[in-house]
Amino acid sequence: MNIRVRELPSQRVAYMRYVGPYGAHGIPELWNRFVTWILAHGFDLDKTTRLGVAHDDPPSRRRRSAATTRASSSRTIFSRTDRST
Repeated sequence: MNIRVRELPSQRVAYMRYVGPYGAHGIPELWNRFVTWILAHGFDLDKTTRLGVAHDDPPSRRRRSAATTRASSSRTIFSRTDRST
């Protein structure tokens, strides 16, 4: 795995959040749903930056977000995808 840590300029992103146990199903299913949503809303996967964000340390609530930059979509998008409590 190639991991890069770098500071990025401020930018708007679209994201979906997952709350639940880590493992073979939760995070991969989040990304599968999110990529489907990205493509349905006019994003070009080759021109977006995709980000994974772990919100908790220690991971007591196990919140994780999948995000992408909005620069490649020509539309203004609002969709409530965070169904966590």
